[in-house]
Amino acid sequence: MYPVAKDSATEELPVILRRDDAYHINEEGIAFGSVVLKFRKKNATSWTTDAIDATNWTEVGDGHYTWNPASGDLDTTGPLLYIVQVADCVQYEGAVNVTDNGDGHCEFE
Repeated sequence: MYPVAKDSATEELPVILRRDDAYHINEEGIAFGSVVLKFRKKNATSWTTDAIDATNWTEVGDGHYTWNPASGDLDTTGPLLYIVQVADCVQYEGAVNVTDNGDGHCEFE
């Protein structure tokens, strides 16, 4: 089961980055300029690349980050899949279920 997000809302979705040569080590200090983030809405036939900048990428600490998709990225109900790619890190894969009523709504803090 995926975490839940309300459609067209602003969310902070979790990302954990680990070194690709030492998976047990979380990678800190990843600046937004080195991040490639792609997402796919329900029934989409291709991935969309998001422009990552200081307004939608936050380092929380100890290799944990958040991606804040634009409200338009959350305008389709159903699963939203996302992948984060950074040089020398294991690709992160995340998912959230976008709902139109907010039932079971949770925010990642």
